[in-house]
Amino acid sequence: MEEVEIPKNREESLAILREYKSLLSYKDFMDIHNIICDFAIEDMFLDRQDIERTIKIANDEITLNESIRQTIERFKLNQTEVL
Repeated sequence: MEEVEIPKNREESLAILREYKSLLSYKDFMDIHNIICDFAIEDMFLDRQDIERTIKIANDEITLNESIRQTIERFKLNQTEVL
């Protein structure tokens, strides 16, 4: 499984989002920007996979249910690796 670099702060998450700015409408960009900021209040920082999945939802490439399923699968894989 590929190594995922976890952002250490809100600015690192926002830097990842800015890489995808051209793929998003202004509204979608700001919605995801706000999601990142909301999570950061709780010291949780979205990584590249989280942000890419959120962009796919905004662009109707996947549904919210598919995103949830992917997140659960990723969590299960991470838990298996720890054991």
